[in-house]
Amino acid sequence: MTVLILDGYNVIHSWPELLRLKESNLGHARDKLIDEMINVRPLLGVEIFIVFDAYRLGGRDTGQEEQAGVRVIYTRQGETADTCIERLAGELVTAGKEVVVVTGDWLEQRVVWGKGALRLSPMGLRKLVLEVRRKVEGYTEERDYNPLDGYLSPHERMILEKWRRE
Repeated sequence: MTVLILDGYNVIHSWPELLRLKESNLGHARDKLIDEMINVRPLLGVEIFIVFDAYRLGGRDTGQEEQAGVRVIYTRQGETADTCIERLAGELVTAGKEVVVVTGDWLEQRVVWGKGALRLSPMGLRKLVLEVRRKVEGYTEERDYNPLDGYLSPHERMILEKWRRE
């Protein structure tokens, strides 16, 4: 299974909607990014790690938590997100996983690429997320979509249609 590792603050500073939100409340921008990844994770079929520098969290505990299948890592004090991402990418590649690191930091992209990970820009991830959203919306907005229709006899369809019109 593919693993996405996001440099959380790098993504927040790259996505216009998260950057606007960050201007008023960094915590809300962080939560919005986490929620977005929770929503797309099952659709992309990937594991997701989001790494945040702890020194920016204003007293928040360091460590790791899981939210609906998305692992959120807050680095230890004095450890940068880049260092954590490099270590994590190296461990996962060694374990045989396909790893994609999402960061706009050119040096970080080169380092993780050297460890065998792929790289994706934050805007590339945003385009992917928007594309997945459009596909899901298109699927759910189909006008004639009825999952039961193929299982109903014509007589059962007639009864249900009659009930609907009453």
